[in-house]
Amino acid sequence: PRIGRASSSVNISGAVSADADASYFALLKDAFYEAWIQPSYADAGGSAATDSFQLVGEGLVTRVSPAKSSGNAVMDASVMQAVRSVSRIEGLPADFVARHQEIDIVFRVERERAGL
Repeated sequence: PRIGRASSSVNISGAVSADADASYFALLKDAFYEAWIQPSYADAGGSAATDSFQLVGEGLVTRVSPAKSSGNAVMDASVMQAVRSVSRIEGLPADFVARHQEIDIVFRVERERAGL
């Protein structure tokens, strides 16, 4: 499964409620985005970087690795630092972790809005 910001989608298979899984994917995304010190749009452009990780046990994050470089060293370093700083995701049920052990998360810098 891939987790992205804004309009990205997550593919869910099986008979499990897509709504329930979507809320857990949102929990994952929120945890990583909260840990991310996002570079400025000027430094990173509209690039996106994808990192991969495994979930084990009760939401432990392991085997963090870059899955797709953004092509921008500042962006890639900031994303890797964020993903490595999250060691556990609280609130994930064991059945979700069992179904989604390998996860990719997409990080995308958004252009700052004028006046904000």
